[in-house]
Amino acid sequence: MNDLSDRSSFVAFMLAMIIAVTDSNGQGLEDSSSELITETSEQASNRERDLTDDVTLELQLEPKVRKRKSRIGLGFSFLTGTKTSVSSAETFDAGVGPATGGSINRTYADGYVFLDSSGNLGDLHLPSRTHFFGFDNPSQINSAPLAGTIDFHETRFQGGAYGDPTKDSFSPGLELFYNRSLKSRERVEYAMEVGLGFHRLDYQSRNRPADFEILTDTYELGGVDPLAKGAPYLGTFLPHISGSPKIGDLPNRHFNSVTGHIMGGTSVDSFALLGRLGPTLRYKMTDFMQVSVLGGLLLGYMSAEVAYAEVQQFAVAGNHYRQQRTGAFKDDDIVWGFFGALRLNYDINHRASVFGEGRYMHTQSVSIHDGIRSIEMDLAGGIGMLVGVDYRF
Repeated sequence: MNDLSDRSSFVAFMLAMIIAVTDSNGQGLEDSSSELITETSEQASNRERDLTDDVTLELQLEPKVRKRKSRIGLGFSFLTGTKTSVSSAETFDAGVGPATGGSINRTYADGYVFLDSSGNLGDLHLPSRTHFFGFDNPSQINSAPLAGTIDFHETRFQGGAYGDPTKDSFSPGLELFYNRSLKSRERVEYAMEVGLGFHRLDYQSRNRPADFEILTDTYELGGVDPLAKGAPYLGTFLPHISGSPKIGDLPNRHFNSVTGHIMGGTSVDSFALLGRLGPTLRYKMTDFMQVSVLGGLLLGYMSAEVAYAEVQQFAVAGNHYRQQRTGAFKDDDIVWGFFGALRLNYDINHRASVFGEGRYMHTQSVSIHDGIRSIEMDLAGGIGMLVGVDYRF
């Protein structure tokens, strides 16, 4: 009995020890887990703070990009399609005198009719006659019994094909411009641009057909034959001892035109200083390419020097004539108009870019002249090209 009691006590003691050990181990695991969880949270918080500090540092070190609103550009330019025309400012030589009236000294390209020593005394056939006349060619005489006529001529250049517009195929120049951005929205930018360009313009009109106006004064012969003295004939103030033919001194005037030719020609050396002002609409196609539309007003100064050295050739009544015209003059004027352009930019870096531009201009024409020639220069319809670089700041 005592043995059984002892055994029961021993089993109870062992069970109590086991329960105590189990409780102790459980509490130790809970404490370890709590410590591990606490340590992991602290490490995560520290890493998050470190990452935030790194990002803040990177943002502080990263340079701030300033919006550059200004551009300055320089380019090589040329114009093509501009033109000039030559017209006549000539008048007939004053020596031909008025269209009517006798007893007047008159000179022509192929002769003369002057007041003679008798005061141009007439006869029964003609009220006034003169023996002080001369002519160059037999073809000037139109003989008829008791009648007949003699023709004298004077000419002036009219133009014709020689005066047709001459185009300048290539007019080089330089241009400088400044562009200021006013407003931008996403890929679109609005700006204002001012530019100043210099262009050299040269024209030549050489060796071309030309039109001439012919003045013809016809005088009555009254039955005399000037060819009896031969041709050419040179009458004098006093009559020849052997006798001198006398013709009427009242002209009958009329006009006609003939086509001749001009050897040599007219050259025009000019320059234009053109300023422009207008808005710009720029569209950003990619990160490094933009396309712009421009337009606005043109105001400029043009100066020109004109020189001509011509030999004019034409035929009148079967006779061939040559006459020379030489001269030089210069003048200047102010021009104004409008322009439109399309430009393409390609960025080299964040500051500089290269560009190409096509431009159309419409301006007033410029006219300069002396007493013989009139020159009209016209930039309207000219097409311009511009290539260069610009810099943003």
